Formats: sequence, structure tokens, C-alpha cells
Amino acid sequence: PTIPTLSTHEARLMQHFIEHLAPSIDVVCSSQVFGRLVPRMAFLSPILLTSIFAVASKHISKTIETTEPAPEIYFQETLDHLIPVLNEPDALIEDYILAAVVILRVMEEMDISLSGHDQQSHLPAIHALISAQERIATQGGLRQAAWWVGFRQEMVVAFINQRPIVPVLEHCNLDRSFCTADDDTWTNRMIVHCADVINHCFQNGSLDQKTYQALHDYGEAWMTHKPQSFSPIFQSQPSGEQGDLFTKTWYAGDTIAKGIQHYHLSKILLVAHDPDIPRLGLHRKAFEQANELRSHARTLCGIAQGGCKTAAIWVTTCMGISWCGDRFVSRIEQEELLEILRYTERVHARHTLSTQKNLKEAWDWPAAT
Repeated sequence: PTIPTLSTHEARLMQHFIEHLAPSIDVVCSSQVFGRLVPRMAFLSPILLTSIFAVASKHISKTIETTEPAPEIYFQETLDHLIPVLNEPDALIEDYILAAVVILRVMEEMDISLSGHDQQSHLPAIHALISAQERIATQGGLRQAAWWVGFRQEMVVAFINQRPIVPVLEHCNLDRSFCTADDDTWTNRMIVHCADVINHCFQNGSLDQKTYQALHDYGEAWMTHKPQSFSPIFQSQPSGEQGDLFTKTWYAGDTIAKGIQHYHLSKILLVAHDPDIPRLGLHRKAFEQANELRSHARTLCGIAQGGCKTAAIWVTTCMGISWCGDRFVSRIEQEELLEILRYTERVHARHTLSTQKNLKEAWDWPAAT
């Protein structure tokens, strides 16, 4: 096939995708499928190529002042090619289609509020991607990478809207044991555990004691058995001044940071749904619960501030803030949480304005602030 020649503008979009967007998509993929393989595949697939142009253009338009063409042009061009393929009954979804859907979903995420309003994807293949005809969570290659990215995308939507994850976990054949494995597998084990917690917490709105204990025990066992590579390489001592309130924690890579973050995200949900808490006195209950929620949220913030540059890490932090940021009573910490939300919007093009507004109202800040 003839390899298309890129214009200077298109080449810049491709470079922007590789440098600024692919690392976040590949956050739990050591082979960097979307950063290395997908750009090469794109030269053989107009659908994949225009999806890359669309998401890169969208990210640039939201983070950099530019007069470049609107991303909707590329988005619509991709859909014009994509929809007929997706509407084919019983069609086998090719790898490049899966990759394009995932990339367009990243573009949609830039317009989804992290405070949640049950905004669903307009892409008809996203659920087909997750609930594919075959078990692909450990197949390898692009199909496996796309499966995991799509799964994490659905987790974000489920968490912020406090509902179960639409795709069922029975399609995931990941080894959930604590046997020796690579860092990707260990992080994915915790991500799937966090998905279990989301489903159980939001399925009925409460947890029975047996389910709660099983979820709690798995999370603690994961923390106990995780490999040495998941230990921090450095932790700073905060000065207590603005911009340096949380213990900044450095890990050997964002894959590891992502796994640790999902442990704390799952703990936030378990603390909030602990069936034992109502047995305590009301004041003690509120005090202990708020303290623990703040502790996990601070850890999430410190991980993001510890040198992590990928959007995926900052989005997970914002998810924790959106859930329990209202429990913070110190003005200086409240301002720090808002700055993290602003940074995520400014640098990573994720919509946090609604979360900022909700928190200010919860903190009883004056309307003009």
C-alpha cells in the first residue's frame, strides 16, 4: 500500500500524540504499544491516522493557544470511516479499529467532567471492545493493550458517576494471584481489584460484612506481596507551605505509581462503605472516616506531585479529590487541592471546573472566589 505523506501540520500532530498522549495511554504497557506500534500502523490505516490527528488537535486546542484547524474536522472524518465498519453485523473488529476507538475515547474524555454527570461514550464500539467475543486481557499485542485502555476508561466513568462498570469482569482472564509477575501484571491485578470494589460498592449502595472483608483482605495482601520494584525510590518531607503540603513520592515508573494509586482509590471506597462504621458513635465515626479518607487523598496527591507527567496519574488523583475533597477543612490544603485540579485541566486537558465549583460550595467558600 501507498504510505501517505504528512504535511508539516500533520507531522506535528503525530509528534504531539507520541510525546504527550501516548505515554498516558500506555501507562500500564511496558511495550508502549500506542507510542511505538500504533503510529506505524496509522500510515496503513486512514481511520487510525485521522483518530490520532483528532485527539492531538483536541489536546493542543485545550492546552495551547493555537489557530490550527478545529479537532472536530478530524473527528468527523474518522467517524465517517468508522461508523460503517462498526455497523457491520458480526464483523470481526480489527486491531486498528480497536486502537482508533480507544484514541477517540481519549478525545471524549477531555469533555467529561470529573465530578460526574453520567456522560456516556457516543462511540458504539466501546462496550463491544470491552466485552469482546474472545478473552483478550492476556492475549498480548495491540488487542490486549486496547482492552486494558478501554477497561480503564470505563472505570473512570463508573467511579465518577458512582455506578457499576458496564463491562462485566468475567471477560478478564488476568491471573489475580500473587505469583511472581512483571510490573504491568501487578498493576493490572490492583486495577481489576479496584474495579471489583467499584462494582460491589455501587451495585447496591452498601457492602455486607463478608464481601467487605474479602475485598479488604485482597487489597492488603496485594500490598504485602507486591514486588520490591513497587517500593518508593524517594519520599520528600513536606515543608507545610503552599505547594509543598503533601509527601511527594517518587516511583521507578508511572506503571508502578498507577498500581499504588488504585490501591488507595479502592481504600477510599472501602472506607466510605465500611459496614462496621455505623456501629461506632456518630461523632467518632465521622472523625475516623474523614481522617482516613484525607490520608488516602493526600497520598494520591503526593504520588502525582512526585514527578509524574502522564495524564492518567493526575486523573486518578482528581478522582480521589472529587470523592473526598469535601472532607478537607484546612484552607491551605483546600487551595492545594484546587491547584491540582487546575493543573490537570491546564496541562492535561481534563475537565475539572465542575469539581472545583462543587468543592468550593462544600467548603462554604464565598461565591466570588
